[in-house]
This record gives sequence, C-alpha cells and structure tokens, in this order.
Amino acid sequence: MYTEKVMFGINKSKNKIDELLKEVRAEYDDLITNFGRPRSLAREFDFRYHDAVEYRLDLMHFLQAEKEAAAELRKQSEALKAADKEKKAKTTRANKPPVREPVPVGGEKGGERISFADKLIQEFTDRIQKYPEIIIHPDAAFEMKKLFGALSCIENDYWSIVDRIVRGQTGSKRFRDTIDLEPEIARMCTPGMNGVPNALGTYRQLLERMPRDYKAVEREEKRCLVNAASLLKKIQMEIITALDTGTSIEQEERDKMVEAKVYIDSMIEDFRLKDLGRLK
Repeated sequence: MYTEKVMFGINKSKNKIDELLKEVRAEYDDLITNFGRPRSLAREFDFRYHDAVEYRLDLMHFLQAEKEAAAELRKQSEALKAADKEKKAKTTRANKPPVREPVPVGGEKGGERISFADKLIQEFTDRIQKYPEIIIHPDAAFEMKKLFGALSCIENDYWSIVDRIVRGQTGSKRFRDTIDLEPEIARMCTPGMNGVPNALGTYRQLLERMPRDYKAVEREEKRCLVNAASLLKKIQMEIITALDTGTSIEQEERDKMVEAKVYIDSMIEDFRLKDLGRLK
C-alpha cells in the first residue's frame, strides 16, 4: 500500500510537470510565431531544461519560473507590437516608409528569469564545493568527483566508530541484518588498485574509451548516484537506530554518531540524493 501511494504521488507530480512543460513550450512557440521572436528562444529553453533535468533541479520550480519569464516576454512583445502598429499608422498618414525598431529578446527582468536554471546549477555547484574530491578522470563530472570524495571521508572519519558502536548495540543480529553494508563501504568508499573505488571502475573505463559513448557514461553516472544514495540511507538508518536504542552509549561516542549523521544528512541534501535513495 505504501509503495502504491508513493508511486501515485510520483506519477501525479510527473503529470503536472509534463503539463507545465507543454505550456511553457507552447508559450515560446507562440512568441516565435506571432511576435517575431528568434527561433533560438525555443532552443535555448530546451538547453536549460536539459540542464535542469541533468542536475536534478526542482522541475516544478524551474518550469514555473520559465512560464513567468515567457509571460514577461509576451507582455514586452505585446507592448512593442502595439507601439509598432501605432508607428506604422503614423507613417502611413505622413506618406513615409515604415521604420521597424528591433525587438529585444530579453529585457532586464525577462533576462533574469530566463537564466533561472543557470542560477540553480551555480547554487548546486557552490553547495558541493566544500567537499573534497577524488581524481577519477580529467573529463569526470564535477559532481561525481565531489560525491565520491565525500564518501571517502565517511570511511576515514566516521565508519569505524559507527560500525563499532552499532555492533556493540546489536551484536550478531545487526551483522545478519546488514551483512551487505561492509562490502558496500569497501566498494564505494575505499580506493582500489587504480586509486579510485571499485564502484567507479566502469565509469572510468567508459570515460577512457574512444570514441566515447556519452549515453553510456550518463547511465553509469546515474547508476553510481543511485548506489551512493542507497548506501548513505542505510548508514543513516543504522545511526538513527543506534541513537534511539543505545542507552549505554558514552556521551563522547554519541556526539561522534551525531556528527556522522549531520555529515550524511548534509550530503543527502547538498547532492540532492533523497529521492534517488528510493530507486534501489
């Protein structure tokens, strides 16, 4: 029942996004067809939308801003069209050839709205800038280098104490319930023979292969992101359970557990991994 509710919510949200996307595209097409706006307007929107999807921006927020930007452009276009019509009428009365002034593409307010996706992408980049990064490949995505750099910190700074405390609380039962967690930590957080975690082996190979299959690279990036989100969620739940049930944990150890949870919570938020954790 829970799964059905989640899926229904996801489908409902997707339908709203699809409807809004059609509305925005129709607005830009109308501006091009009926107001003489350049065709590049629609292409530039498609580029921004692609970036918004790739960087997992809030599409409802993004498309609403685009809709408002298109409305602002329409308002400007209608005013310019009315002014142009009036000039034509005056020119005709004076028996002079009409002079058409160039139609600006943006305007200050419209231009600010249209760059909304770029601003959100820059905000995302600024948020993850604080994390360390690992060397994967010169063409590796900035997000991937930062994410796996942050994962390496979990192993170096937090995992040993989290693992020890949780094992002390639940003993063999915890080991039976989460036997897959230790190998996942090793696969995703520990550098392998080539200096990168084994989880990035396929990703690195795809980047080194020429000619490069960019669709395969993108699919592998998404797979790595989903796996990272799943691992972080599992560690997060281990910590929450230990803090809720561990009455014998020393205060210093509890503080370290809380610190680890704050770090993981921040990672999930900063890398926008919350929804991805549900996909595995």
